[in-house]
Amino acid sequence: MIQSSTILSVRNSVACMLLGLFSVQTFAQETIFQDGIMYRVLDNYKLEVTQKYNFAEFSDFQNYDEERIVIPETVVYDNNTYTVTSIGNLAFNYCKKLRTVSLPNSLKTIGIAAFMQTPLEIIEIPNNVSSVGSSAFANCNQLEEVVLPSSIKSIPYNTFMGCKKLKTIEIPENVLEIGPCAFAYCNSLDTILLPDGLTTIGYGAFSGCESLVEINLPESLKNLGNNDLDNYSYPEGVFENCINLSYIRIPEGVELLYYKAFYNCSSLVLAIIPSTVKEISMYSFSQCDKLKSLYCFNPTPVDIGTDVFCYDQNPYDDEVPVFEESEVVKSCTLYVPSGSKAAYESHDVWGAFKIVEFDPDNVDLDELENAALVSHEWCPTVINQFTQQNLGIPATYYDITGKKMSGQQPGINIIKYKNGVTKKIIVGNNYVAE
Repeated sequence: MIQSSTILSVRNSVACMLLGLFSVQTFAQETIFQDGIMYRVLDNYKLEVTQKYNFAEFSDFQNYDEERIVIPETVVYDNNTYTVTSIGNLAFNYCKKLRTVSLPNSLKTIGIAAFMQTPLEIIEIPNNVSSVGSSAFANCNQLEEVVLPSSIKSIPYNTFMGCKKLKTIEIPENVLEIGPCAFAYCNSLDTILLPDGLTTIGYGAFSGCESLVEINLPESLKNLGNNDLDNYSYPEGVFENCINLSYIRIPEGVELLYYKAFYNCSSLVLAIIPSTVKEISMYSFSQCDKLKSLYCFNPTPVDIGTDVFCYDQNPYDDEVPVFEESEVVKSCTLYVPSGSKAAYESHDVWGAFKIVEFDPDNVDLDELENAALVSHEWCPTVINQFTQQNLGIPATYYDITGKKMSGQQPGINIIKYKNGVTKKIIVGNNYVAE
């Protein structure tokens, strides 16, 4: 039986023989097992929490079996004090009982898939953490609350993918990039607060967020749905299958809408495309049959093909969808800047739409978005005709007893906004009233 505070040094010669069976770097380094947690010794008296394994059988890795784990800032062994600075790759992945974990303030990094597919309910990442690995919390199906530190600058690939109970996420102000599929399939995610300064949202970042009704994209955004074709030839669209998204306003500065950006956003009624967008990739608005208004601020017709609005679900079928007969062409009005109607009418694709000119300097985009929310079957952010742009971004939600909530809930809600305004609203099945 292995006692607490046991230290194991594995010689390089033994490690080399074992690496043929399983390539695990920790076998070739000194490790410390203390109070139920396995650490790998790094340089300068630093420790990394690593996978737990059976000392007798190096091939027998064991998941941590605890429901709650408290990781200390320091570990004392053999009269030396070590500082815990990192959670290693795969350290706690598939630990089926782990519901809560306390992370130390000394922590600097969290590794790849470190907590993947665990039943964590809450995670608060300390402010000194500067790096979180891809898939770190992927498929944590019980995760309801996440607090991200201001020290991170990116949220990488798949970080919170499949966290089905996560309802609200606030991205810290220093984050510049949200990676591919970072929040994909977060079915309950209905409130996403993005910071000024964010420049990139990767492909599939919010795909499958079925509860998302609106999202305010910051003016700093330059790349929306940017896809890395080295990894995926046909990546998911950035908001693909967001079936309750009611409108989208693309900020000035974005030049390209990538593949399937808003594919199957089946509740989308309004899309606002800035003057900087020069191209819209295939299937970006396919299966958006409720789209009623499309505002293009570029006086030069944006480069598109018929496949932007049509999707051939069966490429082996001889019957190819007819673009001119699609629902979106029948029901959607294309609004273009004054003086550019003729150019759009002569375009092979845009010319199929009903086209109306508008004055870009006198259009009220907030009113357009408000109307889009009202037209939605439930309008969670409309408060007596005021939108979030009027009141500011919600900071905290409370119930009538003062208990903090993860997001807006049916019944009486107390909402404290970041601009200092506090409002009481009543949320019903088909209405919101102050």
